[in-house]
Order: sequence, then C-alpha cells, then structure tokens
Amino acid sequence: MDRLDGQVQQLRLPGLAERERGLPATGLFGRQLELNALRDTYREVLVNGEHRQVVLLGEVGTGKAALVNVIPAQMAGKVARDAGLADQSGWGPINADNMKSAMDANVYVVGDASIAGAMPKSGFSANSQAKVAAMMIRGELAKSRTFPARYTNTCWSLIETDDTVKVGGSYAPKDGKIAATSTFISKTGESAELRKQTQAENMGWYAGITTDIFG
Repeated sequence: MDRLDGQVQQLRLPGLAERERGLPATGLFGRQLELNALRDTYREVLVNGEHRQVVLLGEVGTGKAALVNVIPAQMAGKVARDAGLADQSGWGPINADNMKSAMDANVYVVGDASIAGAMPKSGFSANSQAKVAAMMIRGELAKSRTFPARYTNTCWSLIETDDTVKVGGSYAPKDGKIAATSTFISKTGESAELRKQTQAENMGWYAGITTDIFG
C-alpha cells in the first residue's frame, strides 16, 4: 500500500449505477457526479490500488466508488520549509506590497508556496505575483520606478466542448494582506455563444502565458 497523509474524498457516479440497473441516467454526459466528502483529517491513509481499497486509521471502506481522490497534506515545498520560509501553517507568509517573504526580506515567495490572502492557488495567480516580484527586484537593482502592487487571477473550467465557465478577480494589498477589490464568476443560464467565447478566452490565456514564460 502507498502511505499518504491528508484528507480523503470519495466520488461516485450514480448515473453509472442507474444504467447498470436499467434505469435512465441523469446529468451532463448522461451521468451525475456526486461528492461524498469525509470531512475529518486523517494522519494516516493507506491506499491499495490493486484491491481498490482506502484504509483510514485501520478502517477499510466497503462502499464501491468509481473514483477515490486522496489529497495529501498541503504545504509549501520542502525547499521553502527547509529554508525557514514557512510558518507553523506550512506555508510562506509574505509582504502583500511586494511578495517578499515575511521570514526573510531577501527572498520572494510566489505561487502555491505563499500565503497570498484572498488569491487562490493557481498558475494565473503565480504569474501575476511573479510579475510584481520582478518589478520590485528590478526597482531595487536598477533604482527604477515601481508601482503599487496589483494582482489578478482567472480560473477556467471546461465542462464540455466549447462550454467553459470562469471565476476570478482583481486584488491589492490591504491591512497587510492581499484582498479582493473585485470578483466575477460565470452565471447559470449563460448562452452557448458566451460559453464558447469563454473557452476561446481560456485557450488564448494558455497560449499567452506559455509564450510569456517559455518564449
């Protein structure tokens, strides 16, 4: 068995079971995804992939699941923790004005490793934070002008071909933390054309960020 720490979530597809019993399936794609979350945090989780078993503190679940999602304990990477950049939470506190580490002002912490207030942990967020950090580093090295930190994020979710939704916002330092200044989220009942435009926006962002990073 593989040994993991963290939370366990069990997902099942009732639509599949309905079809097995000869009943009409429901939901998108003819099936429905139901989340059955085990809310407690387990310090020891054993996963037996061969027998499709998850053992929680010695208890073996007997329910049949189409998918079991085991989420390991979340924290900053080992390099950040070993460098003393993480606090008791396991994440790296930062100065919201510039993304400098609150543990070491000579280091910048961006992306998933950082405690970035209202900003979610996403590639878009990390890229936005990195640009603020780069501006501040350039300002220090070249004595060039810097501007107040402003951050943005958008996350897209593809539901079906040309059917995409999004959530995101704009952020700025406030009271020592990164706070949302505005937010947005896709709404139910949007037209197929709008969802298609959202997917085009999604792919445009992906093309742009990969060019931005890798050239």
